[in-house]
Amino acid sequence: MSYELGKHQRRSIRLPSYDYSECGAYFATICAYERRCLFEDSMVKDALLWAWQSIPEHFDGVSLDEFVVMPNHIHGILWIRWKGGACPAPTLGTIVGSFKSAAAKRVNQTRGTQGKSVWQRNYFERVVRNEAELNAIRQYIMYNPVMWNEDCENPGFHPTALGGVADIADEVQGVIEGATLDADGCDRYNLRSSKAPCEHKRSQEISKGEGCGRG
Repeated sequence: MSYELGKHQRRSIRLPSYDYSECGAYFATICAYERRCLFEDSMVKDALLWAWQSIPEHFDGVSLDEFVVMPNHIHGILWIRWKGGACPAPTLGTIVGSFKSAAAKRVNQTRGTQGKSVWQRNYFERVVRNEAELNAIRQYIMYNPVMWNEDCENPGFHPTALGGVADIADEVQGVIEGATLDADGCDRYNLRSSKAPCEHKRSQEISKGEGCGRG
């Protein structure tokens, strides 16, 4: 069989010109293998939380923000605040890859399913651009469990009147525009600005960067 570049080469969903070791905040979503509801068990949730909370132990200058485990995916915000040193700054991809590896090992130990696939290939990310966007994403993550029945990632999803926390979803959609679905089933967003902040200060406005692309 002949090799066809367009057919056999996996399309990158990263910003082609962005340095993912850049100081700033990043919103990451990682889906379970085949979007199965693998994370409903409380012990599995604890394993994922352990892996997430262990990230700063393995990467200097990386700190954690909001995080949630959903039945078939996780959402989290992490900060890269690299201040220089003998080793290069870690990239977002390196951090996520390390988390996925540690989490999969821990989950399989918990379930007694050594070697089983836990994660979908790749992940969704968004470079957080400003304070308004950061706070909207935090609220989105915090309210995700409440919104599960209306989540398109929910295999039992049936559109109904949202009520209650619908305003939260509307706010997030107002800040994060152009949601599309990538080949693996995780949300991907259009970026109008690719620079991220270097400090996490809730009380101060974070300056917007310049540049554009697709994350």
